[in-house]
Amino acid sequence: MHKTLGGIFLEARRRSGLTIREISKASGLTSSQISQLETGKRPEPGFKTVAKLAKALRISMDDIAAEMGLLDLGDDRKTLEPSARAHLALLRELQLAKADAAKLLARLENAAAESQKPRKKLVKRG
Repeated sequence: MHKTLGGIFLEARRRSGLTIREISKASGLTSSQISQLETGKRPEPGFKTVAKLAKALRISMDDIAAEMGLLDLGDDRKTLEPSARAHLALLRELQLAKADAAKLLARLENAAAESQKPRKKLVKRG
């Protein structure tokens, strides 16, 4: 049977022997957020929330996907279910778009800083 995200995180936290408060400090999430996730009151957290908890609990995203039944780790090949494959592709596109936006923002900030610098006056010689 496939597990929920909350169940996976609860099991991993118990296995690690850490408290919700300790995971909260390690992940940067509130104790309330973690508790709500573990108890199913917050069934669909965002990607950043999942990534922060996974890092704090030292769980790979592949292992989470496998426990949820989205990824088959049975043999040497990792195969995603079609819906998970589409979701992963979208996340990768968003990450690339975010990186492109960050580069563009840096270029605009540099251009703005350059435009604020005093310019040398041209003096006509004659």
